[in-house]
Amino acid sequence: MKIKLYFYQEQYNWENTPRIGVFTYKISGPNEIESMSRIFIMESEVEIEGLDFLPESVVRNEMVSDLRARKNKIQAETHKKLSEIDDKIQQLLCIEMKPEQV
Repeated sequence: MKIKLYFYQEQYNWENTPRIGVFTYKISGPNEIESMSRIFIMESEVEIEGLDFLPESVVRNEMVSDLRARKNKIQAETHKKLSEIDDKIQQLLCIEMKPEQV
């Protein structure tokens, strides 16, 4: 499979030395990251033997697995927040139900 690669020199403001960034797409327009300089160096097409797209069934299974993991994470976070709210409600109800002091 042939792949076109785009090479950039990148450096964050706090770094002492630059590094080479390699992307499979060309970055166009102004740099979105204010604290980084990115300069296009070159593009190159490379042939990688044995590399091919995965079968659609494998991709679909991975996507379903990823979505289920994200769903479980959201459910856990939501359950935690709901429990915290329920605890606050119960605390307020306990204060309301205390018998008046004599």
